[in-house]
Formats: sequence, structure tokens, C-alpha cells
Amino acid sequence: MRFFALLFASAIIAAPGCSGDDAADPSDDAGAVDDAGAPNSSTRSEQPANVQISGGLAAQGCVPGESEACTCDSGLSSVRECLPDGEVGPCECEPWGPGVPDYDFGESSLAGVELVRLPAFDIVADPGRDRLYVSLGSPSPAHENSVVAISCGNAAGDGLGSVDFSLALNEPAGVLAVSDDGSRLHVGARQSFAIVEVDLTTQSELARHPLPTSEFGDPQQAYDLEVVPGNPSRLLAVLSASAQSAQFTELHMFEAGAEVGTPPPTWLDTDEIAVASASVAYAQNTSTTAATLTTLALDASGITPGTRTDNVFSDFSRQLAYDGQWLLLASGQAADPSTHTLMGDYGLRAPLVSDRAGDRVYMVAAPDGSLLEDLELIAFDRDAFTESGRLVLEGISGTPRKLVRCQNGALALIYDPIYDALEQDRLLLMIAPNTLAGL
Repeated sequence: MRFFALLFASAIIAAPGCSGDDAADPSDDAGAVDDAGAPNSSTRSEQPANVQISGGLAAQGCVPGESEACTCDSGLSSVRECLPDGEVGPCECEPWGPGVPDYDFGESSLAGVELVRLPAFDIVADPGRDRLYVSLGSPSPAHENSVVAISCGNAAGDGLGSVDFSLALNEPAGVLAVSDDGSRLHVGARQSFAIVEVDLTTQSELARHPLPTSEFGDPQQAYDLEVVPGNPSRLLAVLSASAQSAQFTELHMFEAGAEVGTPPPTWLDTDEIAVASASVAYAQNTSTTAATLTTLALDASGITPGTRTDNVFSDFSRQLAYDGQWLLLASGQAADPSTHTLMGDYGLRAPLVSDRAGDRVYMVAAPDGSLLEDLELIAFDRDAFTESGRLVLEGISGTPRKLVRCQNGALALIYDPIYDALEQDRLLLMIAPNTLAGL
């Protein structure tokens, strides 16, 4: 579920080809994009000259170094930066997507590897079917503002990356969560500040549940979602001012859109969540140096905080997951949630996924953090914390964002091949189970 945080100037003044946008937080470290728009044909070099912004600092201009939202001529959300002289720079607009104008499906040079050219916001695997679900915003070469079911193929990779079905939301789709019985999919709706409940049997929208405003009366986005086991309509949710960064987060439990019990106090700083059972969940603070891990009790009265321990995991890591025994985080660490103790470290900070039954943990990382080198898939012995093998993903470079594992063992990776980290540039890489053999 969810990658640079923007500091907005106190006032936004429209510029030619670049208008102020205060409707929704456009991005954080992963460059969220949530305004409708067609592929943009303009480039940075074609943007108009800088314009002065009223208010703020720097001789009544903007605050140097800060950024604010703007909108390209195409309608695409982006950002512009305040320059050292206190003037507003151009809107960061560019041709959309790798290989423009041929931004469509492609192939990797490796057998059993499929490159799906869809700018995924989030992905989640179906627990009972060989498919995963992808949320898309706008622009997209297909299935704009929709949730798409993507096939995990067979062991050899036949059918890998093909579209099973799509469901239009008519607004940018956000974070995803699927029930343990595979009957429900919950989708953050980034424009209407709601959660859409989808029936996966009929492949149709059941309901659209509005989210509560914050304690300050501001609208909130779904930042992280987990379905409570045994109840496909009961949802644990972290709400934030942004769909992609933890800002003034609140923790809630909903059932069919209604609040269950009383929410816990906001001082918990619960940014990432993982549900272990119908009665136990865990929350991790990923936005401060405290890095607090909290055990949560779930029942009809709501959410009750239990044991809290600081610095079990390293600071500022994301993507908390529970594999049935351990909690894992993209810090490359695993912890025993029952004792709040660190079990070991895989030695990398990168997206990871656990295959507990196969005694493997997989991570995708760039050698020495280089954005120009081919990404590598590294496999580890889960319990021994030692590397067991690696696969160079030839021709695939950039920043890995999120890694998930399909029911049949296929892996799927959201990655950003371009350093500017805009959502529209992301791609989805899928790896067939046979390609992982021997790792």
C-alpha cells in the first residue's frame, strides 16, 4: 500500500500553461498523480518563463526551495519549485511515459518476465486466484481511473500480465486491500475521499463509503488498508492528508463504511498496518525516529492499543507486512510481533516479500543504489538471513516501489524507470514462477 512530500507555498497563482492546484495532494516521494488529463506533449524546455507568486517570503515572492502543486496544459498534476531568487519555476511537464508515443505493452529480454506498461499506483495479490489487482489513475494508456485484474499466468509465464477484467471508478484509484476469502476488494478513491467496496465475484462496485474528516475538519485519503480476516467488509484503515505520505494520520476500523467503536488517539502515530487475525493487528510509525511498533486489539468496541516498543525496526521504512509468523518491513528486517524483538536483517533496504512456506524472502534493488544499472532480484533464506541467489533483470533499471507475490508464486514489481518519480511513468514488471527456480 503506498512514495516526495511536498511543502506547499501559502498561495498559488496561475501561470501560463501551469495553473495552481489545491484540490488534492499530487505527490510525495513517489510522485502521486490524481488529476485527470491526456498525455502531455509539452516539455520542460517549452514551459513559459518564471512568474512571481504573491505572498510568502523572499521579497513578497515564494519561499526558495519549497514546492507547490501545478497543472500542466494536459490537465496532469505536477509540481513547480520556488527558485533562489524567490520566483516560481515552471511546471514540471514532460512527454508522458517511457517510449512516448508508444506507451503500451512491451516485453523484457528475459524469458518468463513480462513488462506491463501501466502506471500502477498500488498492487495487491488475490489470495485464492492467480491474479493481482492494480489501481490506476490518469493518464494511462488503457483502463484510466480504474482497477484492473492482471493474470499471474502459469508456471512458465504463459498469460503473464494479461488483463482479466477492469472496473472503472471514474476517478483515480488509490491504495488497495483484498479480503482473505477473495470476495471483496477495497479501493481508495483519491478524488472523492472515499473507499470503494468491490464484489470480486460479480466484478462490480457494491458501495462507495465516504471517509470522515480529520480532527481538524480536513478531508482525508486512504493511505493504508487491511481487511480483517473472517469479515470481508471490516476494514482497518490509516487515513492521511495525502494518499501517499503519512501526514497527520488517523487509525480507524470500518464495517460496510460505518465506524466500529471509537478510534484510538492520534498520538499513536500509526502509519503502516498489518493484520494478523480477527482480533490482533500491528501498527508501525514510519515517519519519525521513534519508529514505534504497536500491538492492536480489535473487537466490537473498536481498536485498543497494547504493547508499544520503539526502534524494533530502523527509522523511516515502509511496507509493513505479516507473513503468518513475522512482521517484515522494507528496511530489510524481520521481527517477532509477539515479543517485539528483531529476528534478523537481510542487509538491504528495498521492497521485499516473504514466501514463508518456501523459506524465501525476495527483494528487488539497484546495485549500489544506481538508477542506471539493471535492477536485481535477490533471494534470501528466510530464516537464516543469508543470500541464496540473484537474478539480473536485464534492461530494467530505476527505483523499485512495491513487490508482491501471487498465489502461484509469480512476483510483481511496481518500479519507476525515471528519476523524477512521477506516477505516470511507473511500470509493472512480472516474473513467472519458473524463472525463480534455483534462487
